[in-house]
Amino acid sequence: MMHRRRRTLLLLTLLNLLEIAGAFVLGRPFVVALSVTSVLLLAYVVHLRNRALVERRRRRAEARYLRWVAQHQAAVRREQARRAAQRRELLERQLAAREEERRALTEFRPTSRRAANE
Repeated sequence: MMHRRRRTLLLLTLLNLLEIAGAFVLGRPFVVALSVTSVLLLAYVVHLRNRALVERRRRRAEARYLRWVAQHQAAVRREQARRAAQRRELLERQLAAREEERRALTEFRPTSRRAANE
């Protein structure tokens, strides 16, 4: 698609150059044709410029959207990491409490029946 636009622009430019040369060599008939092709060339350049502006706007909007998605995903990952840290902390506290209960039970429990009978 881009090559076709370049080729069209090149052909219009070459046609204009040929008509300029023809206007100097042969005169008046080429001046009329030169004015027509100059308007066509100018209109095509304006068209290409407008397409370039639209494409640049589209790329900027796409980049803005991709930045927003990346920020949103980063926020989600941070929230997931925060929740995982909370879960780990809760599990560690539960394990510490269980360990305390186990120690408390083993401290007060006699180790053998003989020791309990004495």
